[in-house]
Amino acid sequence: MSKVRKIIWHKESGIINVVFPIIILFSLYMLFQGWVPHWGAVILISLLVGVLIFAFSSKGLFQRRYFIYFLFFCVIVGIKVLIGNTYWDVGLFNLLSSGLMMALGLMVSNYYLTGINEETLGKRVITTFHFIVVLTTIATAVLSIANPQIIRYAMEENNFFDNKVILTQLYKSGMSNYYLPHALPVIIPPFVCLAKNDKRKKSHRWGAVLIISLCLLLIYFSGAMTALLLGIVSLLGALVITSNAKKNVVRLLLALGLLLPLILNDDLVLSGLRSIENVLGSDNYFYDKIVDFENSIKNDTAEGGIETRSSLYTISLQEFIKNPVFGTENEVGGHSVLLDFMASLGIVGFLPFLLMLFSLCVWVKRMLPAKVQPYYAYGFLIGVIMLGVKSMNNLEMWFCLFALLPILSKESVVEYR
Repeated sequence: MSKVRKIIWHKESGIINVVFPIIILFSLYMLFQGWVPHWGAVILISLLVGVLIFAFSSKGLFQRRYFIYFLFFCVIVGIKVLIGNTYWDVGLFNLLSSGLMMALGLMVSNYYLTGINEETLGKRVITTFHFIVVLTTIATAVLSIANPQIIRYAMEENNFFDNKVILTQLYKSGMSNYYLPHALPVIIPPFVCLAKNDKRKKSHRWGAVLIISLCLLLIYFSGAMTALLLGIVSLLGALVITSNAKKNVVRLLLALGLLLPLILNDDLVLSGLRSIENVLGSDNYFYDKIVDFENSIKNDTAEGGIETRSSLYTISLQEFIKNPVFGTENEVGGHSVLLDFMASLGIVGFLPFLLMLFSLCVWVKRMLPAKVQPYYAYGFLIGVIMLGVKSMNNLEMWFCLFALLPILSKESVVEYR
């Protein structure tokens, strides 16, 4: 057994430091999914292999509270699947891939933060992520310039494409899917921390600025209004964060004191929205959404896309109220992970999920250097907000929230020799 552990944990050539970056490429890089036949099966097998390797390589994994809560959550979901719950009838690939990535993300964080070859693993994961973001952004930008909102159309393939052949051709070009841009706001704060770290090389700091810019650019070309707003909030919030908790509280109160009077003034908000409309023009991705927001303020009621989203949230809330303990078997809104989980699982299944998120954030935060703790917590908060307003139960979100955010946070303050 000791020989096997040495092979798995060896600093430079250990299996564990090679497997996870490969899994990331398989799971998140759409170019791979476009060119490799039966890519769904390949992803599931690679995720399962990663789970098995990390499960037997992590110190104290099965004593972590967040992992115990996760296992309990999985049991409840499994029961719901067996009895034929409508919400969890999403197909074998979607169900297993999301669950395996959640498990793998939790295992990687535990493995990385308990001090086993963390430097090697961290560097390789971040390098792989940089590779995906750079190439995906370039490919998406090229396609989006000629075909605006192509990512959104690809997501709605059944309505836009006659078959999956065209979709496969798009992914062969390296274009992003709809989910990756929604996960990127989560990891902006640690990149900001790195850019502000004057003890790191200038090349590292400017590299962080470049990645932040590419993340925002990819979000923009995806046409995802929610992701763009959260990306901007993530960036601005991280810029004012310091390692001093008291300063952060003071700055937050000052920001709220300055912003609330402006936000609550309808005339100022409408004037700002009209200015944005004039800059963007009617052909822009976001024009109609901004108009919906403007009309909602004018008429004091949700309109357009905002009305549609509000009604979906209401459906999930109503189903939860009807069946608060064990959850509903009926259709839910399908537009918010938190509300949909709450409605479909009830308190019995949703409480372990919330406890998993909370205990994970607390444990990871405790394991990180004090300087980066506020950035990690802020990124995690952005992720929870995204889960609250969008249906992002997918590979990209769980990878960024559970694995990449802790790795980036610690690596952002590491001083390499």
